[in-house]
Amino acid sequence: MRRITSVTLAAMIAASCASAQNTDGAVVETPAGVSVNGFVGDGTVTLLEEKLRPGGELKIHSTGGSTAAAPRVVSLLERTDATVETVGSCFSFCALYAVLPARSARVTEGSTLLFHSTPALWEKLRRHRPQLISEGVSALIDETSRALGEGLRRRGIDPAILECIDNATEPRIDETRRPLTDGRPRIPFGKEFVWLSPAVLEHFGVRNIQFEWTLAVDARDSFERMNNLTVAWIDDPAQCA
Repeated sequence: MRRITSVTLAAMIAASCASAQNTDGAVVETPAGVSVNGFVGDGTVTLLEEKLRPGGELKIHSTGGSTAAAPRVVSLLERTDATVETVGSCFSFCALYAVLPARSARVTEGSTLLFHSTPALWEKLRRHRPQLISEGVSALIDETSRALGEGLRRRGIDPAILECIDNATEPRIDETRRPLTDGRPRIPFGKEFVWLSPAVLEHFGVRNIQFEWTLAVDARDSFERMNNLTVAWIDDPAQCA
């Protein structure tokens, strides 16, 4: 595993790959399988279900996705036994639902995994403030939690990793706002994303991810500035206790 120390290079690679669009990303067939570039929505997953062959490779660059599409992605990875390769940014949906449950995943040079908002957090919100959760959102929480839980169990990953991620984002449950147009409440966070070091991932039983590089410590501040993000950098499990 390489550790690239150039602040400018690390930040520019991540910044150039970032995308704020919530339209379905491009799906392209490759010699090894399929590549996805952009937001992972229901339309994206429908194309993946058509094109990703058993034993194929899913190459992905994505900064987000639709929660409703998450169970389908986890199920597709299991059915096809596909491997995953991250290219550039792999944030939120990408890290949680495409990389963690994969049989094998590879984080290529210049790629960064950032986690955010697991189903466990939404279950906690439902327990503490049930009046904010509609029946539809509640059903989605159950479906997503079940799918991800099964995916983690298949890989021997400790589900406590989800609590670690959620704790690190410093969610303020008591300040959660009522649902907006999409029916989902808005939880305020102290940090937008969470980065887990390879050692922390291994602590939780994650052994299916191969890192070709990892962002250097001295590049972290620049990475956040260039991408306009706040990140909790977790190098020790005690940091997210």
